[in-house]
Amino acid sequence: MNHNLNWPVVTADTCFEVVRSLGVKSWPQVSEPVSFADYLGTATEDQLKTFNRFAPKGSVIYHKNPYDDKPFDGFKVDFQPYACVFALINGMVPVTAEWKHGNNRITLVPVCGVPGKAEAAIPLLVDKMYATGMREWKEETGTELESLTPLSGNQGIYSTVRNSKVQCFPYLGVVKTPIVQGLTKFDDTEHLKMILVPLEEWLKLITTNELWDNNPDFGLEACTRDVTWAALHKLGRLNLL
Repeated sequence: MNHNLNWPVVTADTCFEVVRSLGVKSWPQVSEPVSFADYLGTATEDQLKTFNRFAPKGSVIYHKNPYDDKPFDGFKVDFQPYACVFALINGMVPVTAEWKHGNNRITLVPVCGVPGKAEAAIPLLVDKMYATGMREWKEETGTELESLTPLSGNQGIYSTVRNSKVQCFPYLGVVKTPIVQGLTKFDDTEHLKMILVPLEEWLKLITTNELWDNNPDFGLEACTRDVTWAALHKLGRLNLL
């Protein structure tokens, strides 16, 4: 197995086994899921802090359908916006591999993250997300970015818009050279590993369905494809018919 920046270099075919060998694994579920109401009824002080920080915020919004004047109740869940950074290092894509409880899969995705305490005082969302992308990259890779180019408008790109507000802010990052790799910094619950995938292998990985069907313990986030295509288009490396 080759290494670059102390990260293993993988192919589309070897990445799954390599990630497993790095110790990334599923977390066992120890009880049946419960409702928020039941959880809050018995939550400890620490659990309440976790709930207030990470739990989605649900609401019901009352509307009037302008086409027939009938009332419409919109059930909505708000999640934190997140930044996703695509970059190339020596022609290879830095990718994070981490088990995530939402899909119960070891999930491959470029560096992503939500605003934290460091961005709390930044008033404009567009500036907050830019700062988030810069910080998350440094914390997860130990390297610094020379620049970060937005691949969306100031409000990001919305997903699951029927019943929630999820905003992804995709970026194209340019790594500062010469590359100096410092210490990484993860949250207490983060157990992710970095891998490097040659661009050609990365494109094969995110488009070859059989690889995922043969590795059902892994998953791919939609933003992975989105940020890849947008970044390659920005770089002039996306061939269009």
